[in-house]
Amino acid sequence: MLKQQEQQKEIIDSIIYAKRIQQSLMPTEKYIERNVNKLKDKRLIIINDYAENIEDIIRKLKIKKVDYIISGIPFSRIEKNKRNIIIDESKKCLSTNGKFIAYQFRNDIDKSLKINFNFIKSNIELINIPPLRIIEAYN
Repeated sequence: MLKQQEQQKEIIDSIIYAKRIQQSLMPTEKYIERNVNKLKDKRLIIINDYAENIEDIIRKLKIKKVDYIISGIPFSRIEKNKRNIIIDESKKCLSTNGKFIAYQFRNDIDKSLKINFNFIKSNIELINIPPLRIIEAYN
């Protein structure tokens, strides 16, 4: 019994240690804000929220439609239902000629895009390591 408790403590300690390492590698919100503000571009709006809330976010900002949505969300890590919701909500926010642009390492997003968009272009960026796909979806 004592050995099992020691093993559990080691596991918990390892998790806490890994979490501290992760937190030390992540930039703080203050750091991001300070550096983004250096860009001095009023068109750039940084939002810290869930992607499926995009329609509400845009409405709150009093923006009718957007021309582009650029996403680096790892769709391969998101369950299919949530993936479809994010893409559907994003499409609702696009202007008539708007584009949804995603950069991905895998093809998991393809079926969801085909449901929502008429045209899908995909290019492979070999300069990136590992190579990634840049996908443009539009109507």
